[in-house]
Amino acid sequence: MKIYHLLFLVLLMGCGSQQKPPPAPPAIPVTAVAPVVKDITVYLESIGTLHPSVFMEIRPQADGTLHEVLVSEGQWVKQQTPLFTIDPKPYAIKVQEAEAQLAIDQASLKGTLKKLNRFKDLAQKDLVAQTEWDDLESQAERAQAILDLDAARLDSARLDLNHCTIRSPIDGRMGKLDAHPGQLVSKGQTAPLATISRMDPLIVEFTVTEKEFAKVKESQPIEIKSLCNSDACKTGLATFLDNHFDSKTGLLLVRGSVQNPEYALRPGQTLLVRIPVAVEANAKLIPQKAIRYNQQGPYVYVVQQDMTVAIRQVILGSEQGTDQIVLEGLDPSERIILDGHLRLSPGIKVDVKS
Repeated sequence: MKIYHLLFLVLLMGCGSQQKPPPAPPAIPVTAVAPVVKDITVYLESIGTLHPSVFMEIRPQADGTLHEVLVSEGQWVKQQTPLFTIDPKPYAIKVQEAEAQLAIDQASLKGTLKKLNRFKDLAQKDLVAQTEWDDLESQAERAQAILDLDAARLDSARLDLNHCTIRSPIDGRMGKLDAHPGQLVSKGQTAPLATISRMDPLIVEFTVTEKEFAKVKESQPIEIKSLCNSDACKTGLATFLDNHFDSKTGLLLVRGSVQNPEYALRPGQTLLVRIPVAVEANAKLIPQKAIRYNQQGPYVYVVQQDMTVAIRQVILGSEQGTDQIVLEGLDPSERIILDGHLRLSPGIKVDVKS
């Protein structure tokens, strides 16, 4: 009987007690911010390559032995600065030969003209046969033609002698030198002795699609940014749009000019080219790290007034650095959650950290 009494008392105590509800889960600490609303410049972007505004290969215009190298690699030079000299002795001798031949033929012409003048009076009195007079005139004309030929040969010899000094055709910076004293060079050689580049301004070349083509105009401002250093930004102008699209790629070549007074940029660099094409008024900007993706597309978590979480599917615009433009799906007054996404789901309470 005692056992039954004990069981009865336990049942009475169980019936009289009330079960307590489980405690609510603690609010999840998160960081949240409101979208930044401002006017945003929309850019067309492409990858471009830098080229010197002028690039020249220095080749000899005379045959011979390289006598002197007067510049060094990387040296800045002015136009007409002597760069190389070729042994001038053979060409100086040719100039002397041409001068001597010219003097000989000048003397011959002088003698022929004197003889022609002596026979002039006799010819007028018909004391000289016409055939003899005609022969004298022909000799004078031939002597003059030979003199003109000698003068041309002398000019050519002097030009060859002048070509023994190779001068800079432009203001610019010397590139790699492939020349040394004693080297045999010729005016028909394919390898240049050196290169020289004008690096201010620089030319940037990039391409646009047919759809983007309508947004690009000549003399339109452009921006270029280094792919390795986003802080290195320069401005310039679009100067040329090619006449036709490339049939293989469907792209159109565009050229721009960029000032480079500090020579911070170098030809051959690959850069990001940005062309401002429109201004989007009152655009909503949110950090890219707030954006998640599901089967419906991009979405963000927002904090509601009761401090619970809700999902907003959004339509995104262009990237703006570490931010992204939201075109649709988000109210400017809503707060977007930036972190702790793996612990979040709709309806969960959150504690927004200040």
